[in-house]
Amino acid sequence: MTLRPLSSDDPNLRQAALRMRRTLWIWAALAAGMGLLSAAPAGGGTLVPAVGWFAAAALMALLQQPGLLALNAALWALSLLAWIPGVGAALGTDALTVLLQPGTFESLGLAVVRLLLAATAWNQFLFYRMLYGTGRAAGLDANLPPIPEVVRNLSDRLAKAALALGAAALAVASVSWTVTIPLRPTGVQAGVVLASFALGLGLGAAFSPTRRRGGALLGVGLAGIAIVVALAAGTTLPS
Repeated sequence: MTLRPLSSDDPNLRQAALRMRRTLWIWAALAAGMGLLSAAPAGGGTLVPAVGWFAAAALMALLQQPGLLALNAALWALSLLAWIPGVGAALGTDALTVLLQPGTFESLGLAVVRLLLAATAWNQFLFYRMLYGTGRAAGLDANLPPIPEVVRNLSDRLAKAALALGAAALAVASVSWTVTIPLRPTGVQAGVVLASFALGLGLGAAFSPTRRRGGALLGVGLAGIAIVVALAAGTTLPS
């Protein structure tokens, strides 16, 4: 049986779009808070990661795009990289760890909370991506009625941005090997931040209706390589 398409003026779809808008504002506030904590001297004063949080907050506050929830998930998940032994000096101190001075049990709790935040943002993305419309979507339930485009679909642009940012991240991470030791942490941090954005935007585009899925996945691949290169550069720093 052919399912009847929904209307773009369907009250449920409009209500879902409003909920997504509020959800993005909440995540933007959390990201801005993390940026403030990271930039503050009391939180470690790591400016490059702070810029990443502020940029994500601005995007989520200004753009009504489900794909940004995938970016948010990536940022929360990859924020745990700073806890990897041997690279913390390069990635900068974790603001919450500096402020709270947690023990082993509390640190584990903070890690679990971040993973839960990442999982929540990803699940929200998987739900709200339907507002892009289901015409070219991948991985959706075949029993769902066809959904029109409720929010403007910018997934092609997100895919282009992911590819560009992935290439930039790999370039910055590679260059960080050649700079002097005092400058290397900045290069490593910049490479990881750019890679985080490439990974999040790339996944957001790849799992949304887009004509540039290949480019989005290439950006994700470049981001993954850039993270490995940046972390490897970080391990060469004196502890």
